[in-house]
Amino acid sequence: MEGLTKKERQEQGECGGVIGIVFIAGAVFPVGYQHQPLPFAVIEVDTLVSMGGASYCAQPELLLFNDIPEEEKAKWLAELRPQPAQGWDDVVSYTGWKDVPSTYLICEEDKLLPATLQEKLAMLANSKIERCNGGHLAQLSQPQKVMEVIKTALASI
Repeated sequence: MEGLTKKERQEQGECGGVIGIVFIAGAVFPVGYQHQPLPFAVIEVDTLVSMGGASYCAQPELLLFNDIPEEEKAKWLAELRPQPAQGWDDVVSYTGWKDVPSTYLICEEDKLLPATLQEKLAMLANSKIERCNGGHLAQLSQPQKVMEVIKTALASI
């Protein structure tokens, strides 16, 4: 979102722009942070070669979909695609959360990012904190709660 805040776009005579961020069990790091290999990721270098390989979640049924009913879990596992591996080990060069207000939805049952870590990340970004008892993908298991958090965040800007 660098250069895309509403303020920056208005200064360029453009309309629209980013006015806030809602993190949902998201990773937040300061400028200069050097990412380490992700302990929950499996990298296949022969796949998506132009993007540094493919990154898969090692145990998505446990780490991503732990709070989703079995029949729905199977549906989402079938839809899951890898992410490009390139970039996950880069140094953080920009933090949009310094440019706009943020809200952080801490997902208490997240098996990927423990709630205690999420709390530290939310405090780093000076985010307003909201909570739910969902797992890592609360937007799948608790879409109503996620919508409420987004609406509340938008109303406070």
